[in-house]
Amino acid sequence: MGTFLDNDSLRISIALRLGAPIVKSHNCVCGSYVNISGTHGLCCQKSAGRRFRHDSINDILKRALVSAKIPSILEPQGTCRDDGKRPDGLTMVPWRQGKCMIWDVTCVDVDTLAPSHVELTSNLAGSAANEAEKKKCAKYSSLSNQFIFVPVGFETFGPWGYEASKLVTEIGKRLTEVTGEKQATSDLKQRISMAI
Repeated sequence: MGTFLDNDSLRISIALRLGAPIVKSHNCVCGSYVNISGTHGLCCQKSAGRRFRHDSINDILKRALVSAKIPSILEPQGTCRDDGKRPDGLTMVPWRQGKCMIWDVTCVDVDTLAPSHVELTSNLAGSAANEAEKKKCAKYSSLSNQFIFVPVGFETFGPWGYEASKLVTEIGKRLTEVTGEKQATSDLKQRISMAI
């Protein structure tokens, strides 16, 4: 399944969970101060991990859709928003109501512990991801006549947005129908969680 963690990833994951120090305090190349928690790397605009995480999640979704006999492509041409940006993926066959589905993945820009998110996330896990999904819906509203748009939001510490959870569950059910694999939904969720 590709879910084995290397030693550094396991060490960092456990330290994040326990709140243990991860790095020595220093200044990041982006100019921000990095404290011993090391959480700045989860949201740094210059972090190589951000793009990799985003691309990995999109690749996992596309592969799952294709395995479920739903041909899909990443970064489709001809589906641009008003600002010229395009969604992350597109199904090549109708998803629902005779329309193809487009999706766009977001892992909340600032981590769950950022002051702007603490009030929401301390009351309900996934709140920041749900807010990010709402913003994505507004950004892609111009394409809603042609496509079914699904925002796929996550938080850097792992909570999923409502739409992301609903989409992955539906893809998992379709995978089970095609492959007969009863653990398809669980396996898909695990792969995405590892990518986050």
